[in-house]
Amino acid sequence: MIENGMVEWLIEKMKSEQNRSYTLEYSSALLMNLCLHNEARQRFPPLLLTTLIQLLDSPHTQIVPVISGTLYCLLTRDEVNNVAKDLNLERTIQVHIQRFSAEPAMVRQLETLLKLHKGELPPDAIQTISEEPNEDEMVIRNKISCNRQKQG
Repeated sequence: MIENGMVEWLIEKMKSEQNRSYTLEYSSALLMNLCLHNEARQRFPPLLLTTLIQLLDSPHTQIVPVISGTLYCLLTRDEVNNVAKDLNLERTIQVHIQRFSAEPAMVRQLETLLKLHKGELPPDAIQTISEEPNEDEMVIRNKISCNRQKQG
């Protein structure tokens, strides 16, 4: 999925569907799962970070934990974190800590994200998914391959 451009496609979709709660909820969850893979973080398109920061401002607050989780995955890479500093992510996170002050779990998550961003947490604090294909992924790849052969 990653090598076929799913991360880039999701970002474009999320940017264009900012008012559709259902689309944002499920596409942001998929994006976060994809960003657990090193390959997705290495492909880091510039639009990804700006879109995620914009989505933190979304009126659909149910996606904020997923967006901050995705940011957490991405900020483990120095080059992404440096771009985030240029985009003033620290200030954005501080604004959202105030915005969600009545929700302690959300505040803790945002404070953890801020600590990672400021270098107060080691980047390896997150466990990544191995690049070795797992059994489910192999089954999916075989099904896709079979479907392509049937169509071709």
